[in-house]
Amino acid sequence: MTTENPTEDPVAMSTDAPKTAEDLNEQITKANLQFSLKNYEAASELYSEATELQAQLNGELAPENAELLYSYGRSLFKLAISKNDVLGGQVAGGDKPKSADIEKALKSTNQETPSHSATPFFQLAMTEDEDDEEEEEEAGEEEDDFGTAYEILDMARLCYEKQLDALRNVVKDESGEAKGKGKATTELSPEMFHVMERLANTHNLQADISLENERFDDAAEESKATMELRKQLYPVESEQIAEGHYMLTLALEFAFFKNVREAKEQEAQNGQADQPKIQVDPKMLYDAVENMALAVKSCEARISLKEKTLAGLELKLGDEAGKLQEDIQNTKEIAQDMKIKLADLSNNARPLAPNNDLTGLFGTDILAEIDQVSSMLPTTETLSSLQDEETVSGTAAQKPGESVSERQARIDQVAAQANDLSGLIRKKKPATDAKHGASTAGASSNGKRKLEADEETSSEGKKVKFDE
Repeated sequence: MTTENPTEDPVAMSTDAPKTAEDLNEQITKANLQFSLKNYEAASELYSEATELQAQLNGELAPENAELLYSYGRSLFKLAISKNDVLGGQVAGGDKPKSADIEKALKSTNQETPSHSATPFFQLAMTEDEDDEEEEEEAGEEEDDFGTAYEILDMARLCYEKQLDALRNVVKDESGEAKGKGKATTELSPEMFHVMERLANTHNLQADISLENERFDDAAEESKATMELRKQLYPVESEQIAEGHYMLTLALEFAFFKNVREAKEQEAQNGQADQPKIQVDPKMLYDAVENMALAVKSCEARISLKEKTLAGLELKLGDEAGKLQEDIQNTKEIAQDMKIKLADLSNNARPLAPNNDLTGLFGTDILAEIDQVSSMLPTTETLSSLQDEETVSGTAAQKPGESVSERQARIDQVAAQANDLSGLIRKKKPATDAKHGASTAGASSNGKRKLEADEETSSEGKKVKFDE
């Protein structure tokens, strides 16, 4: 009798297509095992086979398909990220804290990172052209995984939304009956909480993918959808809230500066001095400032809560106390990084505000956070795309009581402080046909959205990499 080794060619073990619900469950169990072992290639293949069978049993977009579709999409995303790491992909602005770092630090967990130090004894010599072709092929495979992951997750989103609508209808009916009896409830059932949490995570993964593909406006919309759900699920001190606000900040910031850059490029193409300047609304940058401040407030609330918990412990040297102290220290470090980012953003936004004053744009709580960090940066760090301030709507308008020379001096100052980050941009090849086998045909129909390369806007942008 032979014993199956789950780490050895798990896909080859499932050559016979499952035909029943029991076989489907067995296939999902195998896929989950490979995912837990971080063998994302094998896990994705197994999930693909399982989703095909599930579609045969239930229909493609049956609400009960959501969990498996989510698991498959998440596995493909992890696979694409792992390939990106192996290919040497770097995150633009690598000195900035990432959402994965926030989640890791706030949860006080350690994650293993793969080692790439081992090299074979013999290596085949390759010509430069062969090497370029191989890199292009690998990049194409990576984008296949991102694109397929997005479409699979969009199918999961639709299924979760169907589940959520059904649950809300049940709650509505029960609330009507309870109201008639003089009772009311606003608590979420465990089932409702789970579906909303999964739907939020689905939007979050889609935002990750949109960032990877430099579709920053889409990433901002997905991140907003994530936060709308998470605010209903978690308290302000939750790491989910901090991570969500931080990711939304990145998406808004990148989207704003990409729009500025594209406006400047369009103006250069027009090439006529008498053409009106293309205006870009700075609201996205203001919203980025606000969300960064909210991320800081979330971390500060978590620190305060943990410090109170630590103070209430009788034994300050036990394992529980040690974990609390480590969590507090990690959160303080993350909060410090966020404050530097907030100072950076607010310094960028201030010259764009009426009278260089942010007071009228934010509430007192946000302004308090901005004032707290206002002295953290010695100079304003502004992207080179802002060198011509008139690109931004209302920026170059003459301020009340400001002379023409003073106005020009203000513009020259911002331009002089501009910081060129174009070297951090990594161009990507357009995605090719999907690699994995789950059906994504007609992804633009039935409410499903398809991630496609935008020929006019995807050639440049800041590259960001996240882990879930």
